Amino acid sequence: MAERLASAPLSSAPEFSKIIHRSADMQEQIDLLRRVAVHNVPVLILGEAGTGKELFVTAIHEASRRNTQRLIAVNCGAFTSADSARLGHFREADGGTLFLDEIGDLPLDAHARMLRALQEGQIMPLGETSSVKVNVRIIAATHRDLMVEVAAGRFREDLFHRLAVGIIHLPRAARTCGRH
Repeated sequence: MAERLASAPLSSAPEFSKIIHRSADMQEQIDLLRRVAVHNVPVLILGEAGTGKELFVTAIHEASRRNTQRLIAVNCGAFTSADSARLGHFREADGGTLFLDEIGDLPLDAHARMLRALQEGQIMPLGETSSVKVNVRIIAATHRDLMVEVAAGRFREDLFHRLAVGIIHLPRAARTCGRH
């Protein structure tokens, strides 16, 4: 799938024009994102802090067919288990895009629920006895090397493969995102 996306025709996607750069590496990643943005596939953005991951997430969402729906951002490093009745991030983003920031920090005990939501498009809301269908596009980002995390048993391999349909490697911050 990744090879097919990488060779897909390049869309005009003016949403990416807000990303200022001078790097050939960055242009290559932007071109890949322009191809991936129009497809309803998960995207995994890898890059250090300060590389502008949220700017890329916004551009992907705005260039997608889901751009009239909500973009909901969740910091997985601040993830806590649900303990009250509320709509929930997946339901809030239903029809739109769910940005899972710092997915590498998601606690292991939440991986199975995340995997089920991605694989089956279903979640089990707190206090309910039946699952609910959701239709969200997932964009995840992390500064961690997820392959190292998988090898160390700190990140589920099946969750990694479910997220990593379109992988973007952002170059170091000193060469990207408006720095000249």
